[in-house]
Amino acid sequence: MCTIFGDHHGLTEDRRYGTAGAQPVSRRLFGLGVQPDSGRRLRSHDVTPEPRAASRARRPRRTSEEVRSLVLAAAVETFADKGFDGATTKEIARRAQVAEPTMFRIYPTKEKLYEAAVLGPFDRFLEDFTARWMAAEIPGGEPEIVLRQFVVELHGLVARNRSLITALASADALTAGAQPALTRLESVGQAIARTYGLDFDVPVAVRIATATVVAATVFEDTLFPGPLGGERLLAEMTRMLVGATLHPDSRR
Repeated sequence: MCTIFGDHHGLTEDRRYGTAGAQPVSRRLFGLGVQPDSGRRLRSHDVTPEPRAASRARRPRRTSEEVRSLVLAAAVETFADKGFDGATTKEIARRAQVAEPTMFRIYPTKEKLYEAAVLGPFDRFLEDFTARWMAAEIPGGEPEIVLRQFVVELHGLVARNRSLITALASADALTAGAQPALTRLESVGQAIARTYGLDFDVPVAVRIATATVVAATVFEDTLFPGPLGGERLLAEMTRMLVGATLHPDSRR
């Protein structure tokens, strides 16, 4: 056998195997036959291509509740930053990382979304508070305890969402959404009135108590600065509401 060296590209060619016995380049390069000469340069077709990188895994499909939670969180954030008029549904969808048409399938209008984001926590608070006290050993509970808890818990809710509550107060059409929850809260006042033989206008009293706590909390930093706010404010609001509840109505 003879080996012929040198081609016009300066490559080394091994023809010891002849045409019939020639091995594929890939077999000779990767140890399955003759090892490549140190002077041989690899052509692009000599090397087995690397496997393509696996395509990026798709994000798991989110449940409707997960999408709803993302949209509400983004809505709260956006409405707090820009108010009702300044916020756009496009920005809310972007923050929620949800397609705008998907968002509209859950909340058809910006008004409905605003109502859910702003009134939702307030509505749930009133519902939970009503259910808790109507299920108590003494339905409605004792006035001092019930009103103290109402003042403290509602104050905390409003304080955490002050900017949203402030925006809500200027949206008359949307505040109508709070009426069903306030009507349910009347059952607590009616139970207290029956249990203790009290005579007061329950529907009006419930709304006065709610408005008092909401307004005092919204303007707490302005009207009750420093030592006037906090526990001192809560204690006095409770005392006044309890006194008004227990005070006999001289008109009847």
